[in-house]
Amino acid sequence: ITVAVVDTGIQHEQPDLQGRISSLSADIVGMRNTPRGEDRHGTLVAGVIASNFNGMGTIGVAYKATILSIRSDISDCKDVDKDYCFASSDLVKALDYAVSQNVKIINMSLGGDGRLGSAFEAALLRAVNSGAVIVASSGNDGNANPGWPARYAVDPRYAGSIIAVGSV
Repeated sequence: ITVAVVDTGIQHEQPDLQGRISSLSADIVGMRNTPRGEDRHGTLVAGVIASNFNGMGTIGVAYKATILSIRSDISDCKDVDKDYCFASSDLVKALDYAVSQNVKIINMSLGGDGRLGSAFEAALLRAVNSGAVIVASSGNDGNANPGWPARYAVDPRYAGSIIAVGSV
């Protein structure tokens, strides 16, 4: 199965991910065309999902999966405490690209404090209507409620197709 990882890109030379990264992986931000980002977050997320069962490092929970990396991070963040962030318009492009590739699992280990707007919500609905399940990070701050887009998990428009996940 192919899992889309909407994140900061993947470092393709990572040994645990050899043979796991789709050639259709893309950078959807403007004309940048740089699927590999400087931040390792996307690589780490992809590793949790699909690291090879090869006797080294970790083993991914779906170690035979293919990762469709969709780099969508930007570095001109409004929050000065963050090096990388995501624009809602780029997340729309990322979701639509995943749907165009017929991906049925879309991972979004990212989040923020507010709704992502009507264009994002429409893209999320297109993804759900395509049969995709979206896995979204609930956040890293220990807040009482998940951040966005994980908070869309309780929105009836998405018919239970969004899974809010956390880590310890």
